[in-house]
Amino acid sequence: MWGHFSSLWTIQERSLLLNDINMYLRGGSVTCLLGTGEGMSNLLELIALRPIKGYMSGCIQHDSLLRPINVYRDIAYIPIGQDSVYFDGLSVFDYLYYGARLRLHHSVDNTSNSNSNASNTWFGSTNELECRERTREVLKILSGYLDGGLKLHRLRKGELRLLSIAMELLDSPTLLVLENPLLGLEYAEALDVARCLKKVSRLPSQATTVIYTADGVNDEILRCVDDIKIFTGMRLSFSISLFEYATTMPSYMSSANSTNTSEATMHSINSINARVNKLYRLIT
Repeated sequence: MWGHFSSLWTIQERSLLLNDINMYLRGGSVTCLLGTGEGMSNLLELIALRPIKGYMSGCIQHDSLLRPINVYRDIAYIPIGQDSVYFDGLSVFDYLYYGARLRLHHSVDNTSNSNSNASNTWFGSTNELECRERTREVLKILSGYLDGGLKLHRLRKGELRLLSIAMELLDSPTLLVLENPLLGLEYAEALDVARCLKKVSRLPSQATTVIYTADGVNDEILRCVDDIKIFTGMRLSFSISLFEYATTMPSYMSSANSTNTSEATMHSINSINARVNKLYRLIT
């Protein structure tokens, strides 16, 4: 289990935004949070341990240990609309490389003492090689979705969204929190982003727990999700673990008459999606 959030309440300007939220995130899983409203954005900020305005009560635990707000070095948070890039004449590789030079500067502090020339270490060949290697590792993770040789001004909206994710992966986060990463994307682009997030959560070297919000899901997106949670008003109204559902599939799907496993799995996914979307429409 990555984290557990119990009895979370937040009040801003005398308005109650979250009302007794209790949830947990399994390590290496992808959680999709359906719903709208300021309270849900507020919930993402709390999960990402970002400071919020107003009053908050409750506790946030990481592997059964309390996590204070502002201690989020291993947590990446991508708010909605973070698609703008500068220096669009650069290639994707160069953009991420320079991002690595800025983000991975802590390695300089760990390898050099206060009496050494920090600037020589920073621009030295060792650090440059490390940053290039980390950039290649991240692009390898996103291979098939993002081409490191493309110029930034040629990227489509979905590729820009993937570029934002790639930039955060440079820090090797254990938790990736995204606010509506599928918003405004064409179907194929949204599917690429969802598949990429699932791939990130399954990395053998370091599985990253992923949680993101969405306005809705379809069958293909649902295949890229492990847990669905529906947020309405100020609280979580519905939660289902697709991973647990798949392991306890209804008997008629696992019977001898259902010899095609992939067909049974497809039937299960379609059934869950229909139920989730119907419930979402009813309670929103």
